[in-house]
Amino acid sequence: MRQVVLNELRPTEITAVRGFLEREARAGALPEVFWLSMPEELLEPLQREHAPTCGPFVFGIELGDDFASFELLVRSQGKLHCGCTAYATSRQRESLLRFIDRLVEETGLRA
Repeated sequence: MRQVVLNELRPTEITAVRGFLEREARAGALPEVFWLSMPEELLEPLQREHAPTCGPFVFGIELGDDFASFELLVRSQGKLHCGCTAYATSRQRESLLRFIDRLVEETGLRA
């Protein structure tokens, strides 16, 4: 899986990251999973076409004891297997990286 991982996080940093994700993303069914919505303007043509049945489209985020992992896969929450689920394009990836940069800045994670 292609992903961006923030690792070696202290318990206080995990608490801060969890708070940020609770405000800025959607909680998943499991307490360590969050979903970050893909902005509609960044959807690829196939994703846009499939949005009514396959959407919403999201990035998966996993929060562990000492890490936060951000998948670079744009997932369909409407269907498990479809061609509209794909690795992020450069524009989609840039959007996720901006989100991660904001998370680091707003939570005060050490560099």
